[in-house]
Amino acid sequence: MQNVSVHDKSLISYEVLCREREIQLHTAFLDRQPHQYTDVIFQGVAAYHFVGDNFNTIISNIDEVDVERIYSENEELFVESMDFVWPMLYESKEELLGKMKDENVRGFIIHSSYGMAGWVWAESMRIELKDIGAAESTKGMQRTRN
Repeated sequence: MQNVSVHDKSLISYEVLCREREIQLHTAFLDRQPHQYTDVIFQGVAAYHFVGDNFNTIISNIDEVDVERIYSENEELFVESMDFVWPMLYESKEELLGKMKDENVRGFIIHSSYGMAGWVWAESMRIELKDIGAAESTKGMQRTRN
């Protein structure tokens, strides 16, 4: 199996598929031919938080960490958002982290050298190298209105 990396790849777009509880990051390395397109797919998403999207993000790395670490580094955000039932209805830090453990949720931190960074709580993450021909064939497509 080939080791696929997102290091130094540009974030081309991302999708949050709410009903599927999935987030897809579409990345590309465009500095040389052939271009390399890679997707990062988070499934079973329980929560996420992205900041600093400047529309020119360069991903540095994605690290798996304990959900407890993400909570402790973002505790103020979690406490302030409880009234909005984010990331879900819970009464205490212990209850939330217990639910995440019961659902086998893992933590992922997205690092960037430039632009958007953040984190995702999800059951899984996978990185897929995309078919270069299919990715290149859509590059020149434009939307038209009738």
